[in-house]
Amino acid sequence: MSGAIIIIDSQICWLMLKRVPYSIRHITLITDIISGGYVLTTILKLVMNSLFNLQSFQFLTFEAIYALTVTIYITLNLCITISLILMVNRRLIEDADVQDEKFKKIFHSAPYAIAITELYEGRFLEANDFYVNMSGYKRSELIGKTGVELNMLTKEVRDAVVSKLLNGEKIEKKEGQIRRKSGEILMIMGSVQLINIHGKLCMIGSHTDITELKMANESRLTAMRDLISTIAHQWRQPLSTLGMIIQRTHALATMQELTPEYLSQFKTNAMRQIKHMSDTIDVFRNFYHPEREKTQFSPLNCINDCVKLFETQLTSKNIVVDIDCANYSEQLIEGFSNEFKQVILNLLGNARDAILEGRKIGVYPKHKVPGVSGVHGDGVLEQKEFSSQDQGFINVNISVNSDNSMLIDIADNGCGIPDEVVSKLFSPYFTTKEESIGTGIGLYMSRMIIQEKFQGTLKFIPQAQGACFRIKLPLTVNTP
Repeated sequence: MSGAIIIIDSQICWLMLKRVPYSIRHITLITDIISGGYVLTTILKLVMNSLFNLQSFQFLTFEAIYALTVTIYITLNLCITISLILMVNRRLIEDADVQDEKFKKIFHSAPYAIAITELYEGRFLEANDFYVNMSGYKRSELIGKTGVELNMLTKEVRDAVVSKLLNGEKIEKKEGQIRRKSGEILMIMGSVQLINIHGKLCMIGSHTDITELKMANESRLTAMRDLISTIAHQWRQPLSTLGMIIQRTHALATMQELTPEYLSQFKTNAMRQIKHMSDTIDVFRNFYHPEREKTQFSPLNCINDCVKLFETQLTSKNIVVDIDCANYSEQLIEGFSNEFKQVILNLLGNARDAILEGRKIGVYPKHKVPGVSGVHGDGVLEQKEFSSQDQGFINVNISVNSDNSMLIDIADNGCGIPDEVVSKLFSPYFTTKEESIGTGIGLYMSRMIIQEKFQGTLKFIPQAQGACFRIKLPLTVNTP
């Protein structure tokens, strides 16, 4: 029996000292020491047997040694039992701590907003940094409060989510909205699941802010709507001209008065109108052609393309576009030309609407106001009734600064912008136009495109009459 104890406990000592991972040896150390105590006690007993030349039975019947041996073995049994329990508990606790640490790292470093709330009460239990930043609240302001109390969402919306989860429905990649501390409404896409934490049902939700994406899509759709409207205007005149040519040709054919010269003229005129319509389609198709990489392009060429798209709408409204590029020699900028065109189209469209609004309310400049980059301040506002002879002006001035940057000023002689709304011009969903005309995202998206895609700026420049917006862009190449 003593030999068996020595072999077994020696193996336990060796296993706990050498075979367990180094990271958990501090957990197995006490059990290892107690097993070593078994080995030493048994060896001591065998040594004493040899020294006193006693039989095992006689040794055990010796009262003092017997009592000591039994006490040591009982103590060792108690110690090894307790140490095994502690070892297992410490191992479980360390595993739990490791898992908790992993969860916290994943939770707080996740690239989307995550929050854990109680299912029934709705109080926040935890929120990661992304959620804190998205909500605008401090973590201490969130924990223990409910989204309804903080006015982040309505009770009806939350009750609907709880009801769906309790009915076993999945809530994955659903669009919704929350209100930030500042009052700003954010569009979000989120997924919500039930989770059991210490026996209590909770909800864990992950959310992504899609406000800018939604605005970009709306801006793109608005631009497409405007371009389709532009194409309709661009095609109306050549289609009308073609119709008259065909009718006249049919009338001459009926009277048998067609001459070779007229047929040649008919072909030339018809092909001219068809080419004009074809060019319009090419411009439209190129505008929506996706660009995967940044390129160097001429902003002047882009501006000319945009003016061509608006040409019919502008001329039909007696609006003239003047492009002044005296201080510009084909310098190039780097980026996505179609996104730059989207900005220019939006600014031209705003200028056109401002001029039409000025005519509607009866406020006009007496003569052209070319904007802050040219001679300005010589226009005098006056009140009078609308006349088709009142001409609208949009001045586009392109210049190069000494700091190797390009300035593009787009000014108009429209109704102008009241001082009290200037600070809100670039806010999302803010518009001074009628709801059927403006969406309030054009200027916001234009500024975002200029800042994020071109590392430039878009600002409103006050002037005596009308309005002026200035784009500042870094130059990349100077082309002679």
